[in-house]
Amino acid sequence: GDLRAIVQRVQLAARFYDAVDTLGGSLFGSLSAALHSLGHAVEPAWRGIAKLPAAVAGGEAAGIGTGSPVQAWDAFSTSDPQLLDTIIDGFALALLASPQWIPTLRGVDTLLEAHFADGSPIVTAAGTDSAIPATLAPRALADLIDGVQWRDAHEEATAGGATNGGEIDVKFLHHPDGSRSVIVDIPGTKDWSARGKNPDVTGLASNLRAVRGAPTTYEEGVLEAMQRAGVRPDDHVLLVGHSLGGMVAVDAARDAVRSGRFRITNVVTAGSPVGHTVGAVPPSVQVLALENADDVVPQLDGRANPAKGNVLT
Repeated sequence: GDLRAIVQRVQLAARFYDAVDTLGGSLFGSLSAALHSLGHAVEPAWRGIAKLPAAVAGGEAAGIGTGSPVQAWDAFSTSDPQLLDTIIDGFALALLASPQWIPTLRGVDTLLEAHFADGSPIVTAAGTDSAIPATLAPRALADLIDGVQWRDAHEEATAGGATNGGEIDVKFLHHPDGSRSVIVDIPGTKDWSARGKNPDVTGLASNLRAVRGAPTTYEEGVLEAMQRAGVRPDDHVLLVGHSLGGMVAVDAARDAVRSGRFRITNVVTAGSPVGHTVGAVPPSVQVLALENADDVVPQLDGRANPAKGNVLT
C-alpha cells in the first residue's frame, strides 16, 4: 500500500511537470538553464580566448594563400578546438539547429541542410579492439559511459589513422543460457568544419538533421555496421551515445524497432539534445537520458524531454 501510494505521487508529480511544460514553461526553462550554464560553458574558454589572435591570423593567412574562405575557416577551427567548442556549443549550434527559438530563423535549417550534404554511408570493418577497456563486460552505468568515451578517444588508433569519423563499437555479450546481448557505442561530433561535402559523418550535416529526427548517414551507417557485425533480430541491443551519438542512437532505435530490423531494448544518451525526438521512440525501448545541469548542449533543442513511461531524464 505504501509503495503504491509513492508510485501514485511520483506519477502525479510527473504529470504536473509535463502540464507546466505544455503551458509554456519548457521554453522558459530551457532559456533559463542555458543562461545558468553559460558561465560554466565559457569558464574554461579564457585559455582559448588568449589564443584567439593567433587563430584568426592563421585563418586569414590560409584564406589569403588559397583564396578559399572555407580553408580559412578550417585553419581557424583546427587551431584551437577549445575555443571553437565554446563558440559552437554556446551559441552557433543553438541558432543552426534550433530556429524555433527565433521565429525569423525558421527555414534556416532547411537551407543549411542543402549546403551540408549527407551522402551515403561507407561502412568498413576496423578490426577487433583487443584493449582491455574495450573488451570488459560493463557492470555499472559508469562502465557504459567509459566504453563510448574509449571508442571516441581511440578511433584513429583502431582505424590505423585512416578514418573519416563515425567509428563505433559493436560488442557481443554471451549469456549462460545461450542468448546474446549487444552494446553499440556511438561517439559524438568530431568535425566542426564548414565544408559542404564533408566525408566525416560526425560533422554538422548529421547534427542539423539528427536534432530534428531526420534520417542521417551516421544512423544508416550504424545500422548497416550492426548487420555486418552479425547482430540478429532477436538479440537484445543497447545503444549508448554521447552528444550527437545520443541523437543518432535515439533515431536508430526508433527506426530499427519500427521496421523490425533489430530489437533495440535500451538506449543511454549522455549530453544529447533529444527533446524533439525521444518521444517518438516506441514504448518497448527504455531510454535513459543523462544531462548535466551545467552543460548547455542538451538545451540546444529548446525543448524539455517528454515525461513518458519509457523515458527517464
